[in-house]
Amino acid sequence: MRFYTVALLLQSVSFSAANLAHYQLYDIQDHLKSFRCLDQIFNYHGLESHRLMAYRYLDAGRLTEITIPQIEVKVRNLPHGRKVMYKSSVPGSRYYLYSMRGDDDLVTFYNYILIIDSHGHISAIMAQDTSFQIAAPSIIRNENLCTIV
Repeated sequence: MRFYTVALLLQSVSFSAANLAHYQLYDIQDHLKSFRCLDQIFNYHGLESHRLMAYRYLDAGRLTEITIPQIEVKVRNLPHGRKVMYKSSVPGSRYYLYSMRGDDDLVTFYNYILIIDSHGHISAIMAQDTSFQIAAPSIIRNENLCTIV
């Protein structure tokens, strides 16, 4: 019975990794990375100061970790094969979240979340927009991983 449980666990882990692999590219140098988020392009020049601050927070233990299964939940509804994340070049790396404030308009607030690996390299960006509906009071929150350009 134990062997069966271990086999099932290993099968689900390999499925999990294979699933995320469809949405990843091999890592490249940070200065070559660009992402499209909500009709904006984020590149190295716009992200470097945030990456440095995120690394300082990571070094101080102040960032929240995001696990591979949590990332997979976020890619589940994306078109198959859309590239949204760079795979860390260092085996066994973990991923962490760093929040960056975006521009706001009258009814929508924008937030961008930098996902960095445990070595401070940019892996992905997630865009969050929160809208306030005035006619029928409600809050609508959307969260999407940005596409690699």
